[in-house]
Amino acid sequence: MTFMTPAENANPAATANRKTGRAIFAQAFNALKKDKRVILVPVVAMAANLFIFAAIAVGWILLIPVMDIYNATNTVDYVLGAVMYLAFAATHVFSQAIIMAAANDIFEGKKADLGAATKEAFSRFGSLFLFAILEGTVGLILRAIADNLKGIAGSLVRFVGGLAWSIGTYFAIPGILFDDLGAFKSIGESGRLIKSKWGNVMRSNVVAGAIIALMIFGGFASIVGGVALFANVNSNSSDFSLPAGSVALWILGVVLVLFAGLLQGAILAFLKVALYRFAKGKSSAEFDSSLLNASFKVKN
Repeated sequence: MTFMTPAENANPAATANRKTGRAIFAQAFNALKKDKRVILVPVVAMAANLFIFAAIAVGWILLIPVMDIYNATNTVDYVLGAVMYLAFAATHVFSQAIIMAAANDIFEGKKADLGAATKEAFSRFGSLFLFAILEGTVGLILRAIADNLKGIAGSLVRFVGGLAWSIGTYFAIPGILFDDLGAFKSIGESGRLIKSKWGNVMRSNVVAGAIIALMIFGGFASIVGGVALFANVNSNSSDFSLPAGSVALWILGVVLVLFAGLLQGAILAFLKVALYRFAKGKSSAEFDSSLLNASFKVKN
């Protein structure tokens, strides 16, 4: 049974839009399944982030004597934190670019080649790296503003600012990757496309985000269920016992959360490429053009 709000019952267009969003998500997921190795890209990015975090943590420890001598703890914390933030932005941008290059091959009706996709992404190293710096800098500025304002106002500014940046740069990476635009030109072109063809294009992202959120919620629910089962079994017993059911629920929960996190980056990259190709007048082998057409409403 599908739940519909009274507003959706009264507005058939809202129901149609919701179905369109789900259908586009389903087609993006089916395209991703054409080459499941693509999901390894977020895994490598996650491993790179862990390495970066470990390297910066070691660097911080080694700098403790210097911080004590010059009373520079706050300065070092800020510098290393900024470096880590920008490095994480770079791994995000390049992993997205690699996935998008592979997705573009699939939409061209070709077999995805992760080696070739990686080479294509790094052939745009300068522009992608500059965009990563811009993205990381915007994130740092929003975080600093939020920290200074504190409370609801700070959270609101960070949320609204982050949302505006995400929408305005929605097609920035595809622009760099497929049209060889510079970082600033790609942001401008992304804004132009969104402004001129704004319609339900973000609805697919909302649907994707909702599905991913449900998977993450299911994962945490499974973990909590495992804890509850463990507590129940051991509540009236002096002997420690680890029920097999608890272990199974914990494993299921962790797998769901990790898979949802990995899937999110990949599926959104596929969505962006399909929509970007359509906005540029190109068809995609794995997508129904009528669905993509429903995602764009050209402004007069």
